[in-house]
Amino acid sequence: GPHTCLGAGMAEVQLMTTLATIVHGVELALDSPDYVVKQALTPIPSPGFDFKVRLVRHKAEPHALSH
Repeated sequence: GPHTCLGAGMAEVQLMTTLATIVHGVELALDSPDYVVKQALTPIPSPGFDFKVRLVRHKAEPHALSH
């Protein structure tokens, strides 16, 4: 219908903030360096089911370097 959930915008902001916080602390790489991204439309645009990343390393926390 014409109605939208009042919390939809807040949920989107929370999701992006959480994802940014997690990704900020790690270094990621494509699981296969020569992978070519294929777009899948299931149900929204996404990189496809065979898209994989791997954790290369955890980045050092700034305060951990000073001790």
